[in-house]
Amino acid sequence: MAGNIPEPGIEKALRHRNASVLRGIFRLFVRYVNLNWKLINGWKKNVKIRINKTGGEGTSMKKICKFSVWLICVLSLAGCGKNMADVTIDYGDSRLYTTQDMDAAISLIETTFATWKGCELHRISYISDEECNADNIAWMNDLRAPDDMQETFTECIAFTSEFHSPKKGGGAWNADSEYTGWKWWLARSDGGEWKLMTWGY
Repeated sequence: MAGNIPEPGIEKALRHRNASVLRGIFRLFVRYVNLNWKLINGWKKNVKIRINKTGGEGTSMKKICKFSVWLICVLSLAGCGKNMADVTIDYGDSRLYTTQDMDAAISLIETTFATWKGCELHRISYISDEECNADNIAWMNDLRAPDDMQETFTECIAFTSEFHSPKKGGGAWNADSEYTGWKWWLARSDGGEWKLMTWGY
């Protein structure tokens, strides 16, 4: 299992998450930069634009491309923080996972939640180490997508969340309602990267 002792003094940590929102947005920003930079590199090859890393014209073109990526990322993420503006994180008391382990999982939760238009996230809470048991790990492996079948999960982690639904409702949401106890399940293999497997009641 990854980690063993939580950070000193935070066995029942409750963090005001303006800082965590910025971390989440930064993670999203890095992912968008990587994605869009790959797209731009492909575009440059297709139209046979040569960028000379030491030449004046090539350098200028490279700067323009970088600025374009930055602008795309900023515009794409401009609204991401609106539904996660004031989030509290409860890391609980874990002997299995460090706060870094949990933050990596929480980042995936926040990324998914950011796509829920009109919903406002209030709180994410670690459930307990007891959720990482043989039955739940087997369940996570049953939930694997076809492209994950070569990976066998050996760890799982679970959180609950509290959030408010859109004022006008829509989709599966009741209008202007507070949801509590909404669960999120993630899994990974031997300290690898977390994968968000399922969520809901």
